[in-house]
Amino acid sequence: MRAEQWLAEIARRGDEFRAARDEFQRAVGEQLAIEDSLTSTAAIPVVPVVLEPATEVAVESCPVAAARRALNVALSTGWAVRLTRALAAVPRTGLLTTYALRARRHDERLWVSWWNGSFNAAQYIGPGGGIESLGFRTTKVRRSVVDALNGIRLTG
Repeated sequence: MRAEQWLAEIARRGDEFRAARDEFQRAVGEQLAIEDSLTSTAAIPVVPVVLEPATEVAVESCPVAAARRALNVALSTGWAVRLTRALAAVPRTGLLTTYALRARRHDERLWVSWWNGSFNAAQYIGPGGGIESLGFRTTKVRRSVVDALNGIRLTG
């Protein structure tokens, strides 16, 4: 294909995407209008507003000690890592600052998130392909993020 053909194809696909998106938004708007008409008081959906999208941050600028520790362990054990920060305003809650650590090594993947400095969730995908939920600390049924980064498996 020549460059003009590629540009035409990209423009065509973009038009298709925008048409499908507009149709979906119209259908959702109609459904919300129907739901609003059925209730006496229309509920306003609580939707967070992203103030700063996820951007990569340096380890030194991260105020979450657990994130810094996990990142340092990951780097020392051969993982390729990325630490990102995002900021959102959540109605009725306030500001929400999130830090997310994503790591990969060979056929292993791991991600961890912290909300306002507190551990939120973590998952590990190993060579077997199954997803394992990780905890902040090791328990009888769940290993911790640092254990997963170090390659420690639970025996059971």
